[in-house]
Amino acid sequence: FYIHSRWALISSAGSGSSWHIDPWNTSAWNALLHGRKRWALYPPSVAGLPAGVASSSPKDFFGTVLPTLPTADRPMQCVLRAGETMFLPSGWWHAVLNLSPTIAITENRVDDANVKAVLEEMRSADPASASASVTRSDA
Repeated sequence: FYIHSRWALISSAGSGSSWHIDPWNTSAWNALLHGRKRWALYPPSVAGLPAGVASSSPKDFFGTVLPTLPTADRPMQCVLRAGETMFLPSGWWHAVLNLSPTIAITENRVDDANVKAVLEEMRSADPASASASVTRSDA
């Protein structure tokens, strides 16, 4: 059993990705070749995003929503720079704002750490799919 999804991303300053968890509970890595990306992250232990967070664009979140959040509701943050790679385990909420033009490569992965969660997510999404018949011993 293997899922492999890799993309090259070329983005302008001010663009980004809104709040999400990667599909099917996959984990991911993002290698930045050029530019700077600002990340905000909530761990899987966070049951729901604070009010106003999920509906905001990346630009609005970092510029308007984040400064108004109580300290306890603020996400973890970092800035990824050219030559650095971010690894994101499955189940993490995240949003990204490109602080400059960026070039990156990213990949969603299934491995021993998340295969059970991925299979459960796939089965719940489409119980009739071929993936629903795959068991851990098939992986």
